[in-house]
Amino acid sequence: MKTWRVKLTLTFHDPPQAMAKEIHALEEGMAEEMACLEDLSKIQTSVCRNLEEQTLNKVQQMKNERKQAQVAIFDSIEEKCQPIAQVLSTK
Repeated sequence: MKTWRVKLTLTFHDPPQAMAKEIHALEEGMAEEMACLEDLSKIQTSVCRNLEEQTLNKVQQMKNERKQAQVAIFDSIEEKCQPIAQVLSTK
């Protein structure tokens, strides 16, 4: 990113053309800097969107893993209780 430093060293004795030239150079520098800032903003927005999407995907993945773990726990409990249920059902 370019940094523009334009020092206006004009006095009221300078001809209007010189003043206009200095002001025009300053305006050009400011316009280029504004374009760089707009580009930076676009890049930051894109990066933030990607990070947000990655975070949402990770949260969804963690939710799915939690559900799978809960199902595995319940299946394990059911498996361990099955012999007891069979014994009780025969009485």
